Amino acid sequence: MVVKDECGMELGIPSRHGNEELMNERGASLTELLAVMSIITIVCVLSGPQWLALAGRLDGRGVTAEIVGELRLAKVLLHTSK
Repeated sequence: MVVKDECGMELGIPSRHGNEELMNERGASLTELLAVMSIITIVCVLSGPQWLALAGRLDGRGVTAEIVGELRLAKVLLHTSK
């Protein structure tokens, strides 16, 4: 959008209120990108401990299941060898 004088002549000066048209052409502004990246960073930082706790529980369950499986196999081998 271009600024016009009293007679309607274009002065060639970009208007401060014509940013909507520029935004459609060039995408998001740097401020918007930084805001989105900041929000994503905050969410990741806050959810990090939860993911670590979940990974620890899942790893513990896997080890437990493996031990139980080995004990069952040992029991079956003990009964079949008699």
